[in-house]
Amino acid sequence: MTRWWEDPGMTRPTDVVEAAKRAEVFLDLRADGYVEDGRGHGVEDVPMVVVQAHEGPWIIYPDPVTILGWVAEQIERHDNGEITVLDGTTGWLGTGDLEPDQVIANLIESSELPTDLWMNDPPISTRHLKPDRPAERPAHQADASHLTQARTPTELAADDFPISLGDLLASERSVPPSTPVTPGTHRRNNHGTAQH
Repeated sequence: MTRWWEDPGMTRPTDVVEAAKRAEVFLDLRADGYVEDGRGHGVEDVPMVVVQAHEGPWIIYPDPVTILGWVAEQIERHDNGEITVLDGTTGWLGTGDLEPDQVIANLIESSELPTDLWMNDPPISTRHLKPDRPAERPAHQADASHLTQARTPTELAADDFPISLGDLLASERSVPPSTPVTPGTHRRNNHGTAQH
């Protein structure tokens, strides 16, 4: 079965990695991520690009269980290499065919991210809930969020926020972002956060 991000017309995860490197925010690539849809169904082997933005780590991945395209979610990294996914931090970056540099720019240049295709639901702040402690931040991994002024979705829309809406289907329903997890490396607790 071909996944949408493997389609030749869609943005490849490896291109998003290269864009993150150009923006000096790349931290890691996890080729075998796992994404749940909130109903107990999941997809394995989802590529997740780990980047540094807004003073903390994020994962950027092609959402396999909704029609959102590229999404980002805050994480907390641990010394043993595992991650904690921070619930309630998933934001939409753009459709699956969005240029890779714009996927990165939509995260690092925004103070808020939309949470659904039609921007009906409230946006989420890009202020990181678990900022990296200075001692843990690699010196060679720059945070490019200071390069441009942070803007809200409304301000981005006024500038024709590039999300490749050409093929977007009109609908009146919101599409909630999915929830990524890595099997066996962390779990969600009753406070809404994933723990290892």
